[in-house]
Amino acid sequence: MARMLRATLLWRCPECCRGPLFERGYRIRATCAICGVRFERSDGAGSGAMWIAQMLGTALGFGIGGLLWMHWGSAASLTWWIAGTACISILATYRHCQAWWTWLLWATGMVFADRDDLSRRREVRELQRAWHAHASAWPRAVRRVRSR
Repeated sequence: MARMLRATLLWRCPECCRGPLFERGYRIRATCAICGVRFERSDGAGSGAMWIAQMLGTALGFGIGGLLWMHWGSAASLTWWIAGTACISILATYRHCQAWWTWLLWATGMVFADRDDLSRRREVRELQRAWHAHASAWPRAVRRVRSR
């Protein structure tokens, strides 16, 4: 529970709780910069968070609108207050809803690191080490292949 709260409130990766979840604004990163977890596996992965933020914003808009209606009574401008409050509530809660939704997808096993990417990174590192270790042998081997 503490891990979920930390990842959700601080907008961090649910796997390592260190990498940022968002790039800028409302745009979620493709992968975690620290542990390599892929946040969205398909195009519709974030639609659950949008739905939750919309329902929460609508509920807050009608709740505050109901309080205003009880205070002022029926007024023509009350509709704009409800709509404005709902829009502001959606914008204010979306990042938290997206962080919670990503954590929920991670907890159910739908958000994880790509093992292919990790193995490719290891292979590249090994090739780079081999290249640096045998840097003098590579040009001769390349010259032999080119001369044939």
